[in-house]
Amino acid sequence: MSNAVIGCAVLLVITLLNFIVMTALWARQRHDAKGFLTAIIGWSIVGLYSGVPLGISYPQPYSKWQPDDDDTLWAAALGADLPTFQKVVDRYRPEWEPSRLDSLYNVLILRGKTDFVRKLQTGIPIHLSSLAEASNYRALLEPGPLLHCATGARVEHPLNGMAAALFGPQPELRQLVLDYANRRELHYGLHQAIRADAPELVAELLQRGVSLHRAVLMQNIYESRQDGPISRLTLIKLLVEARAARVLKWFLTDGRPHFDALDATRDKGEAGALHLWARYAGLHEARFGTLDKHLPVLDALLAEPTLRGAAPLDPQACHADCQPAGIKTPNSIYMQVDECSLQCGPVEIAWGSGGIRSVQALIDRGLPISSDPKRRKLILAALQAPADPAVGEAQQMRLHSHQGEAATPDITCLDAFLAKQAAGQQQR
Repeated sequence: MSNAVIGCAVLLVITLLNFIVMTALWARQRHDAKGFLTAIIGWSIVGLYSGVPLGISYPQPYSKWQPDDDDTLWAAALGADLPTFQKVVDRYRPEWEPSRLDSLYNVLILRGKTDFVRKLQTGIPIHLSSLAEASNYRALLEPGPLLHCATGARVEHPLNGMAAALFGPQPELRQLVLDYANRRELHYGLHQAIRADAPELVAELLQRGVSLHRAVLMQNIYESRQDGPISRLTLIKLLVEARAARVLKWFLTDGRPHFDALDATRDKGEAGALHLWARYAGLHEARFGTLDKHLPVLDALLAEPTLRGAAPLDPQACHADCQPAGIKTPNSIYMQVDECSLQCGPVEIAWGSGGIRSVQALIDRGLPISSDPKRRKLILAALQAPADPAVGEAQQMRLHSHQGEAATPDITCLDAFLAKQAAGQQQR
């Protein structure tokens, strides 16, 4: 642009400003302050609308999330079109719904799309949660019942990004998600690593400074509000319930400092580790007819001298409360099994909870049967009684229902399912 043009433009602006000021002063002389204010407002309106034909652009309000943006983003993500995905992410506006982005983020993790996850983390200025359910209708994911590969226990929580990152086959993606996650997500991750019996992941998360207290008390994806440190027995209870034998062994060996740091004084007067094992193992056996992975947990507990306590806490209370579970018909297996009082010894608790194999396992490992002669006779008679075929059939039906009618190791194991998802994406 030449100096002459610039000079003419400046002169025109000065002339217009002089005209506006003179008009405003004239209006003030004729109509006092109201006239001056009216003139200023009038010239402001003229200036605002005169900018349109002159090509002057004004800031436009943020555009909300449009359906075509949603469709384009999902199509690019599921179709491996990273450039298009990046363009849509760059158009992010604060009005976009966080729940949509959280769902997409979790699906991308589950599909093992590391580059897309990284683009979403860096391109969206809000925090994306890895605890959103990944079964979005666009992802066409219907995994059905899933089992933890190491324990055979059912995965009770909805499949989400944190679980996919922890138990999937891609270490780089796992680190990317863990580095980005907030404290609540990490607490949830440690809880699930314990339940999955994955000592390597437990060690890694504790090394990151994740609170064992918060993780143990985690309920689904929500944190407990319980204050104060957890006791050793609280951790043992979770490990026994989850059948996490390898993590239990890790806490008693390489991870011993974490175990020893837990409060042991609060456990005095409470049922011991073997009492808890007898209840969980007996109930599980009564419902499903199998001990699954309970026996390795029992052996790990017995290998630790501080956890071998097996004496009844209150023999009198045990005599009043502990009765054998009456499972006599196929239908009764679907009812809640009577729980034997934890005041009894482990063998009595397993017997009262409906277990036979669990009773035998405890006796084989040298635990006392009962100090009550009458009850000792009843327990030994239960071991000699023939199995009821109708009860066994009902237990098998319940087991299949719990795991899924079409359950096979290939499609129900969580790690295998995630590996299959990641392998399918790499072939695209």
